[in-house]
Amino acid sequence: MFETGSSGLELMSLFCLGNVKSKVIRLLGNHDLMWLEGNFYYINKITDTSSKIKNLIQEMKDDIQNDLLKAAHIEYIGKTPILFIHGGIRNEFVKYIEEEINGNITPDILEYYLNNELINNIIECNKYGYITCEDFLYHEIFQAGPERGGNSIGGIFWTDYAIIEKQKSLPGKLQDIIQIVGHTKKTEITINNFSNAIAIDTGNSYGINDLQYLEISNGSFIAHRI
Repeated sequence: MFETGSSGLELMSLFCLGNVKSKVIRLLGNHDLMWLEGNFYYINKITDTSSKIKNLIQEMKDDIQNDLLKAAHIEYIGKTPILFIHGGIRNEFVKYIEEEINGNITPDILEYYLNNELINNIIECNKYGYITCEDFLYHEIFQAGPERGGNSIGGIFWTDYAIIEKQKSLPGKLQDIIQIVGHTKKTEITINNFSNAIAIDTGNSYGINDLQYLEISNGSFIAHRI
């Protein structure tokens, strides 16, 4: 989501209309989640009119239901699963999911679980005709952990990279997953081999023109500055 400029809807449409000559996977972030919950702390007070906010929220909800805006996405490089996710997933949260489903999870089950939970909650919200969905987004995946001022385990939209980089790779059948995460501001793309995690929230997060991107090529991860 492009929340601080004047053309958020237009930029989102640019990606959705196929004007970008590549595969585009859009992931929900914590600020998108805030809008879905009716929290408009980060609106652009000049350009974000009530009608524009309403339209953007409805478009997000429609895209979530159509699996165009996701909670998580996995791509495989050979046999290695690469998990693209906004904040990241911590080991305690994996244990929470396994207790909830009463079984071990694979990378594909993890991806399905996270996206299905998001979709089902939005469907339930739409069923009642609400614009915002704060009364429905109560599952643990939507909640913040202590490091971000919350009281839960720490869901995938709010988990801080400081938590991720201190833990070993994910447990059980998820141990080969490499997480690529945003959310936590970094001055440069950070690759942590201990935790199998890469942080990519750089550049304009600090209000400076220092754009960076991560190239994944032939199993290698290469950070670039533009």
